[in-house]
Amino acid sequence: MFNSAISTIIFNPTKDKILLIKQYGKNFNVLVAGYITKGENAKETLVREIKEEVNLNVVDYTYNDNEYY
Repeated sequence: MFNSAISTIIFNPTKDKILLIKQYGKNFNVLVAGYITKGENAKETLVREIKEEVNLNVVDYTYNDNEYY
């Protein structure tokens, strides 16, 4: 089975801090990430996951890289 996902770095406006979140009651922080659902592309996943996880709207993004595992 193959699942695609996104992981994103969310910067503050001055780009000197990043936003990390806690998930599932764990004691460590992670980047916002999520799986791409059927019929969705990576950009749509990025926008949806950020809205779901931290209730922010994406105003700009830069594509960095991708890798197959």
